[in-house]
Amino acid sequence: MSRQNGCCRGSLWKQVQGVSQRRDQKSDENKRIFEYCVVSGVLFISYSDYNAYNRGDHPMTVYKIVGASASAPSSGGDASLNTTFRMVTSQGTHLYCTAPTPTDCNTWLATLHVGLEAMYMSAPLDTSILKPVSPESSSNRGMFREKQILCTSCGRSCEVITLSTPLPQYGYERRCHVCPECLVSQGVWLDVQLRNQLYATYQYEQRALNNARDECYEVIHEGGIVEIKFNEATLPTVSQANALRDLISSIDFLAYRRACPELDRWCSELELGQLDASEFIDLLDDTPNTHMAELKKQAFRVAGDMGSAMKLFSDYTFTNDVDMFRQILDFFLDLCDESDLSSVAFFWPQLQSLHLKMLPPRDSKELIRVELMEDFLLTIAVKYSIQLALEVTWAYVADLEDSLFNSNISPPTRRRRFSVLRFVCELESLLFDFQDGWGGGSVSLRSMLTPSKDQVILLKDEMMHLTQTRKKLSNIFLSRSIRVEKLSDLKFTKPPEEAAEDALKAAKYADYFSSHLSFTRRICDVAEKLRFLDVSKRPAVLQKEMDILNSSGSMGGDPLNRVKDGLVRIVRVPSKEGHVFRSKERTPILLLMEVIEELEPVASKEKDIDEMLQEQSERGIRRDGPSAEEAVLRRNSNNYAVDLELPESDEVPASNRIRSKSEEDDVHSAEEKIVAQEREETVVEPEKDTDDAKIWMKGNLDAERLEEAVINEGEGAAAVETEENTDDAKLWVNSEGNLDAGRGEKQVYEEEKQETQVNLKNMNDVQAGESKVSDSRDVKESDEQVSSSEAGKNVDCADLLNGNFERQSTEDECQQLNSIDMEKSSNRIPPSPRALTKFKQLESPENREEGKIEPETPSKEAMEMLVIDVMNQQLNVPQLTTFAREESEDDSEKEIISKGATASNKTPTNRKMTALGEADQKSNQLSEDIKRNVLTTIMSKSLRGSNAIAAGAAVAAQKSLQELDRKRAVELMLNDKTVPQEEISGGEEEEAELQRQKMIDLCVNDSSKGSSVGLNGNEDDEAIESLRLLLLQEKKSKEKDEDPMGIKVSSSSSVRNANGSLDGQIDKSDVIEIDAGDVDSRLAGCGVLPPAVLSALTLWKGGVVTNAELLELVKKDLQFIRHSDNPSADAGEDNSEFWGRFAFGERWAEKKARIAACSPEGYDEGWDLHGVIVKSNDDLRQEAFVMQLIELCREAFDLAELELWVHPYRIIATGRTTGIIECVKNAMSFDGLKKRRGFKDGLRGHLERMAEFSSNPGEAFKTMQHNFVRSLASYSLMSYLFLFKDRHNGNILLDTAGHVIHIDFGFVFGIAPGGSFSLEMSTPFKITDEMLEVMGGMQSPFFSEFVTLFCCGFLALRAHMDTFLTIVEITCKTSSFKCFEGRESSEVVEKLRSRFCPDLSKETAVAFALDLIKQSTQSFGTKQYDYFQYLSQGIAT
Repeated sequence: MSRQNGCCRGSLWKQVQGVSQRRDQKSDENKRIFEYCVVSGVLFISYSDYNAYNRGDHPMTVYKIVGASASAPSSGGDASLNTTFRMVTSQGTHLYCTAPTPTDCNTWLATLHVGLEAMYMSAPLDTSILKPVSPESSSNRGMFREKQILCTSCGRSCEVITLSTPLPQYGYERRCHVCPECLVSQGVWLDVQLRNQLYATYQYEQRALNNARDECYEVIHEGGIVEIKFNEATLPTVSQANALRDLISSIDFLAYRRACPELDRWCSELELGQLDASEFIDLLDDTPNTHMAELKKQAFRVAGDMGSAMKLFSDYTFTNDVDMFRQILDFFLDLCDESDLSSVAFFWPQLQSLHLKMLPPRDSKELIRVELMEDFLLTIAVKYSIQLALEVTWAYVADLEDSLFNSNISPPTRRRRFSVLRFVCELESLLFDFQDGWGGGSVSLRSMLTPSKDQVILLKDEMMHLTQTRKKLSNIFLSRSIRVEKLSDLKFTKPPEEAAEDALKAAKYADYFSSHLSFTRRICDVAEKLRFLDVSKRPAVLQKEMDILNSSGSMGGDPLNRVKDGLVRIVRVPSKEGHVFRSKERTPILLLMEVIEELEPVASKEKDIDEMLQEQSERGIRRDGPSAEEAVLRRNSNNYAVDLELPESDEVPASNRIRSKSEEDDVHSAEEKIVAQEREETVVEPEKDTDDAKIWMKGNLDAERLEEAVINEGEGAAAVETEENTDDAKLWVNSEGNLDAGRGEKQVYEEEKQETQVNLKNMNDVQAGESKVSDSRDVKESDEQVSSSEAGKNVDCADLLNGNFERQSTEDECQQLNSIDMEKSSNRIPPSPRALTKFKQLESPENREEGKIEPETPSKEAMEMLVIDVMNQQLNVPQLTTFAREESEDDSEKEIISKGATASNKTPTNRKMTALGEADQKSNQLSEDIKRNVLTTIMSKSLRGSNAIAAGAAVAAQKSLQELDRKRAVELMLNDKTVPQEEISGGEEEEAELQRQKMIDLCVNDSSKGSSVGLNGNEDDEAIESLRLLLLQEKKSKEKDEDPMGIKVSSSSSVRNANGSLDGQIDKSDVIEIDAGDVDSRLAGCGVLPPAVLSALTLWKGGVVTNAELLELVKKDLQFIRHSDNPSADAGEDNSEFWGRFAFGERWAEKKARIAACSPEGYDEGWDLHGVIVKSNDDLRQEAFVMQLIELCREAFDLAELELWVHPYRIIATGRTTGIIECVKNAMSFDGLKKRRGFKDGLRGHLERMAEFSSNPGEAFKTMQHNFVRSLASYSLMSYLFLFKDRHNGNILLDTAGHVIHIDFGFVFGIAPGGSFSLEMSTPFKITDEMLEVMGGMQSPFFSEFVTLFCCGFLALRAHMDTFLTIVEITCKTSSFKCFEGRESSEVVEKLRSRFCPDLSKETAVAFALDLIKQSTQSFGTKQYDYFQYLSQGIAT
């Protein structure tokens, strides 16, 4: 038996005697039963044995104790040897229990007495008995019908007669028959009761500990309680230590020791000499040290990254160091407050897993840790991200489906089911802001928890009691606890406006939460329904179900549930775009969903202006009095914001009254002087006031993205462009409010255009003068670029809007089109995790009082050394490989990768993971060092002749090594000729760096720098690629219409006039022919553009039309021209001769444009299209976990600046057997591609035909080969590390750019089809002869690049091995995943560690990677498995 922290557990002989209020429960009276018993507070619970308790079975008996004492010994017996004690329950039952030893007997009695004293000090025990519900009428039962079993709790008929549990609320202390619904509800009620009892004993023990500490302090300080300072001057003397030992042995102090087992253990160690007096006093002191807490948080930042923090957190999750546990959780909340929610969101599944493993708490210490963990999860879900609230609900509902409906589940999962039910109900209560803290969970749990009326009342009472207890103990929770915020009634102390805003936000989040849960369940139910229908009926039923769903008006949120600030709503599911896949066991359905992102209200712009002006004031930009920029912003903001706060007095404020002409001139002249002075300072001194210049530019370009208002010196007139005027007319108003008729509209437009160009020129000069811009200013720079491009729209497109194509020459027009910036910012790409990037160091100096002498500030190095010393010596932080540690020879590649984490990444998705202050050149140098080491190893292995793969890749490796050497030499030569840094200004430095980079690029011809349109490209590139295919398809169809004489029917001879009507046949000399490549280099080879297509492309470049509108305009115009020339001509969409268009069908950009044209909201701001696959009868939790590892690999590759390509996609497990998968755009499986009509010459022939109609087919094919190699190397490496199996051609995709993408991760980490006899088990990864043919054979440069990238990636992932091991270790413990089921977590982790080869040196690790490639290329199992899948499933080989 064991007693710790308010709970006692062990086996007892139990005998029931006395009178019970329930005569039907006397069958076990006077019987002696051996059971496993648990005492928590005044609850005495017994189970049949320990296994039943460990499985979480319902108890045999539940008693509420009202009295306990030692039983009288037999006549002549020794009382000290007595092992029997007696208890009296609230129902009058007498229990005689016998413990194995007298010591155990005393322990049981001490625990019972503590519980009774705690109960009587807090509140009297409620011993009332409820009246059971009358059973349902059974008059309809026939004479020969089998007798029904009725539920004792609700009176309903029980179909399952084996369910039983005690019902103490009705006086039934032993088991009785109940229905399944009441059985689950009774378990939840008992779980809440146990929490209340643990809290009561915790309070009582803490009270006893505090009293004991006070008495010890009195003894040491001889009569006064003073603050203890632990240094040599305050150590207890010998006499004080002796007095302390006498105190803990006194009779009065024994009561404290009896109440608090932890105190009793410390006193025993002091008596035995295992502790001295100072250490004993140190253990008693629990005063929080805020300075130490801050040092701990800073230690987390200095120590490493988020992966290291998760390792530390998992180590402290199941220890008694609650203070360290709390500090780590507070540190995670600090990250969320610093807008780094994505770092916490990435590890959200592991945080949930740790919480589930902690349930249910078995003593008060575990209860405090569980409450802290739940407090953290609830705060993040309710306060920071509603998307994470949905994820935790889906994960916990799936866990409940396992524990409630699966009898073969593991004991830890089954044991926590009632605690999980309570937590989900509490989450829902906080989201919906229920006052009593109990909402019932009807939205999240549906029919999982349906208590009876009496059980609802009991649950509310217990939750109210728990809430009041938490309110008393609010100091144990987190500093930003959402529970404490709700309990402290802060909403009643807030200003009315803020309280109303919070209430509106809570209502919006609650509606989003409930609607999205309902929507996902409905579409998953549709997928489950289709599974039982005939294959021929499924499409019609799917379309009907989607029509019903659209007409219901109840749609959900973001189907991919990406974590972001704004909310995304589904507005429509196109019913005719759905598709049902054929499958034997499950029926996945493909759905397209139209979504709209909710934007911030326009009225909030007034607040943004105030914040911006306040920031300007703090930076010293504002002068005395209002500036011209503020006046412009205020005038522009009046179009959408109204100030409702009017002065109480009748006097008109000076800012509102009408000024006279002279006053107006004085004001404007003062404003002009201020503007001129600010502009002069900003332009002349760009290095000094870089931030100020950027704020000035942003202020002038903000507010509806309008052009700047023009302030004229002579007239003092202000130009205001109204938002409602769609005809681009300008309303000119003078200072007295009258229309200015002195100038014509054309003159006004020209003056405004000139002023705008001058302003833009000044801004460009400021931008050119900036020497270096930090990461914190990227957002402002992007806004300036967008605004600058917006300001020039009308100038670029004015002529083409009127249809006057003859006004400009071809060269001038092409020059204008090419001058427009085509790189548009896109927010569609989700942020990448920051799991491997070092934490940012906080710089928050305290505001010191005026006149106060500032202390000497230590250096950064000294501060880091101090924190590391605290972390290592005082905090006992384990030394992880990802933390700062000593350098070793074997870990040199880890040093390279860890330093590479401080580099800026090239892709927009990884800007968030950029460095904390290092230069780009360092990261590029480190990446080159990794590649150089790998190439050198390959060369050395080839010279020795010890590896066939190295010998084949040696020639290309030598060339790559020579290129690296040449580039390094050029860099060294340029660095020697550079001017000293102190003699170079900002602009000269940038120009010199640009020239240096140009020389390097000229000296080294790196073919890998070519850009390609793939899955990671932006939407503009996808639109241009779709447009290129449309134009090439039209060109192909024209060639087929060519007559025998070779004369083409030119559709360009038919043009439309300015009104859009057809003018008929005109002379070709009247039309200016413009080649598509002159307009955009990406359209080279598409021929001459028709005028209407040129007009649409020009409008798109100017930002007038969107991508969807561009494609729709072009498609309609080409269709119009085609049918005008030849009404019987077909679109030719299914022409297999044009393989680039036919192979993958309709591109995603075209599909998006087509659906947007048919949608009422298609051209609204924030509209987007998502494609998802809804699955049923399939557990996607394992695949979501593997996708998390893949995403972590991509971050590791990006931090190392490697060219490896990975495409993670979203996988959401909405339940145990349902889920949603993000569609991979513009991709098709190898199996589907090979079965496509017209496919020939293998994968290499497919890529050659895809590049056939490019402007440079050879370069396009090389780009596709390069994409193929980059992606194949990355997925091959991950297949080896994580043991991806079942790699047939149906589970490998190929996109339009040539990238390889793996899907379906049902067999990983050692499980495979066929078990240990699987044909794939001996193969590290899949690489076939067809893949080698795409690369050009094993002697080709592309195969050498594959080998190099594979080895470089292996070294990069080795550097972050501990983060991967942490994620796998946390996830696999007590996991229900198939890959971890029935396996020890230590076995899984150690095997994964061995695959990383941490003990090998760098050169040996590269040699090991070469051996892996050799095994894979020579594997016989790969071919056999593909052939097996062809015979069994019909999958193409």
